[in-house]
Amino acid sequence: MDDAELRHTPLHGWHAANGGRMAPFDGWQMPEQYAGGPREEHQRVRTAAGLFDTCHLGRLLVDGNGAAAFLQRMQTWDVSQLGAGRAHYAMLLREDAGVLDDIFVYRLDPGWLLVVNASNRDTDLAHLTVAAAGLDVRIRDLSDATGMIALQGPAARGILARLASDAGLPAYHRVSRLKIAGVEATVCATGYTGEPGYELIVPVVDCTGLWEALLAAGAPDGAAACGLAARDSLRAEACLPRYGHELDATVDPVSAGLAGAAVRMPGHDFIGKSALASIAATGPARR
Repeated sequence: MDDAELRHTPLHGWHAANGGRMAPFDGWQMPEQYAGGPREEHQRVRTAAGLFDTCHLGRLLVDGNGAAAFLQRMQTWDVSQLGAGRAHYAMLLREDAGVLDDIFVYRLDPGWLLVVNASNRDTDLAHLTVAAAGLDVRIRDLSDATGMIALQGPAARGILARLASDAGLPAYHRVSRLKIAGVEATVCATGYTGEPGYELIVPVVDCTGLWEALLAAGAPDGAAACGLAARDSLRAEACLPRYGHELDATVDPVSAGLAGAAVRMPGHDFIGKSALASIAATGPARR
């Protein structure tokens, strides 16, 4: 894909002006690294905190009277076990249990937020929209109207607390609506680095201001902007899969070793469940 065809996140101008080395990633031009390099950024997240532009990820809002039943069918986690303000890792599967995407499901009040991989955003949206036809379910793509920033590392909570409207930051795998640096944000205590941290979703017009406020608040702790090369090494070190590498439609959750993390078999009948049960009974195709 030519550089002119690559999409830009709301933070693209900031990256270009502040030493970000830009590279193609899933159809987007993203910062691969900054001046310190991926190794330094990796260590910074493990020991202090790093800030990642994750605006390229898809954000789909699912609501309506039939939303809960719809999601019970469409993805692998039993969402009846998720009360308001809770979140969990899950997957969209084919009927043969091949992984269409790995996602995060957030229970809002009202509605459900699905965060999906950038490379699969359009196909996931089409897949869900076709399945929702005729149901009391509404699916809205919020990706272009919002930005998403990940603050990750052991210092993340202290940094965010300096900017929060109150001390009520969400606990692990929880989500809250809070004012951060004066900006209304959906604050998710999730991430993909193996470190504690937060993912913040805000209106696109507030994205750069919040990014700069987080960097300023984190400066005493050594927090800095990090690129996707460090994010990839961090997730690999933590044994977290990346779609298109360890996961794709030819891999099932059992063979990937992720059935316990992303699948809850009791309580709901989801697409691919029967095939997945057979794979679990006979043993995975890959080890």
